[in-house]
Amino acid sequence: MAESQSIEVPFQPDITVEAKPTQELTFYCPLKIVRESEEPDYEWDEEVTEEDFEEIPSAYAEGCVDEINDFIRNCEEPDEEHRGLMAYYYDDPAIREKVFSAIPSVRDVNGELVGVFECEISGELTVSELEDLRSYLTGQASDGWGEGLEQHGVKTADFGEIYVSFWNDSNDWSLQTEEEMGLSQAEKRTEEPSMGMTM
Repeated sequence: MAESQSIEVPFQPDITVEAKPTQELTFYCPLKIVRESEEPDYEWDEEVTEEDFEEIPSAYAEGCVDEINDFIRNCEEPDEEHRGLMAYYYDDPAIREKVFSAIPSVRDVNGELVGVFECEISGELTVSELEDLRSYLTGQASDGWGEGLEQHGVKTADFGEIYVSFWNDSNDWSLQTEEEMGLSQAEKRTEEPSMGMTM
C-alpha cells in the first residue's frame, strides 16, 4: 500500500509505503483427465464424442505434474502474470482488495493429482466473501479459464496427449480449502510446484 502525503514542498510529495502481510488460501478440486482412445469409434469425417475418450485415473496421472503445470504456465495471458485469475475479477471491491492473486496449477496430494487454486490474501475474508470467491473460482474452473484449458491437449511422456478438466458435472466434484479437506501440513503436497505467476 502506498500513500501520498504532502510535505508542503512544491512538486515533492512524500510517499509512505506500507507492506501488508499476506497469507495463502488454497482451494482444491478433483480433476478429470482423458485421452483419445487408441481405437476410436469414429471416422475422420464424424464428430468426436465423449465416448471416444478414455479416462485416466488421477492416481495414475500424478507423474504428469510438471508437464501439466508447464503447459498451464505457457498458456498464461499477459494480464495474469502477477494476479492470475484475479485479473478478471471485478465484482466485489472488498474481495478484489483482499485477494491479490489466484494461481491455478495441479498438485500431487496423497498420491492423486488434484487441481489447485492458490490465493494470496491480505486480511481475513468474511464467510460471505469466502463463498463469493469460491463461486468465482468455480465459474473459472467450469466455464472460463478451465473450459479453455480442457480444449487443448497436453503432451506427456506417459500417456501421450491428454486433456485436463478442472471441473466435471459429477456429484463428487467440489472446491474445498485445506481445512475443509482435513489436510495436514504433511499431506498437503508431495511436491510443490513453483507458484510464481510467470505461468
